[in-house]
Amino acid sequence: MSAFDPTRIKTYSLKDRASKVRIDELASPHRKGGSFEDFFASLPNILAAKHLKDVAAAVVQARRDKRPVMLGMGAHPIKVGLTPVIIDLMKRGIITSLSLNGAGIIHDFELALIGQTSEDVDKEILSGAFGMAEETGSMINNAVRSGAEQGLSIGEAVGRMVHAGEFPYKDKSLLAAGARLSIPVTVHVAIGTDIIHMHPSFDGKATGEAAARDFRKFCSLVADLGNIWSKLDSAELFVEADQPKSQVAVKSITPEQIIEITGPPDSDGNTGHTVFEDQVPAGDPSQEFSQRGIRVGIGRAGHGNHG
Repeated sequence: MSAFDPTRIKTYSLKDRASKVRIDELASPHRKGGSFEDFFASLPNILAAKHLKDVAAAVVQARRDKRPVMLGMGAHPIKVGLTPVIIDLMKRGIITSLSLNGAGIIHDFELALIGQTSEDVDKEILSGAFGMAEETGSMINNAVRSGAEQGLSIGEAVGRMVHAGEFPYKDKSLLAAGARLSIPVTVHVAIGTDIIHMHPSFDGKATGEAAARDFRKFCSLVADLGNIWSKLDSAELFVEADQPKSQVAVKSITPEQIIEITGPPDSDGNTGHTVFEDQVPAGDPSQEFSQRGIRVGIGRAGHGNHG
């Protein structure tokens, strides 16, 4: 075996090397009395902070160009308290449509009705009581069934129920905001993935019909997209069997697994942006169930580069 000879190593000038971090990208210290705009501008143009600035700039440009901004999300943004912020963006005309999974409407409904949501899964699942809240199951399922009979989608049916009903905290409801502001809210479910599907009030036929209407509406919205599709968190919709342990594991959709969605190019030949913010749930990070890493990406659809 030959002895390692470091004198044979070839080096190069540091100035000639491509580098990912530059001095002009560093953050600036906060100044007393500075505005939030000053703080935002002071963030480093590196990694997550740069992504945040890029997302904000892309959304602003989309609305200036009178193009839609679609937001798709699961329940976690609701559970970490972002509902008022999202509703404000809907009121301001920044978010032009909202897409939720089944968990999203469940937590939105519970907050609107009693001002609290998110049960202790680890505790309740062992007792057999997980997901068995009467109001959540019966009221949502009855709204979906009644709505299906009237030709409504899940988003329309539940949104109208919350908006018109005796819900003390409806001002914090995304579904009610959609109904009140005439902003499309679509709901995308799979049979058996949500707690309300275990209730005796569940009607699979009605749920399928109403979900199909939401899907078709979503397709129509995407056809007119051409600009921003933003996905907050890993909306857990698909389930797969974990054969070795005979358990059901949740499969989060990652940016690499998503077929990019785009509409027709604009007058400059540019297609839409896709924004993915894939976030670990807000519960106990030590719990392995349904938890993934954090990733943020923004890119033009078709580029195949999510950052």
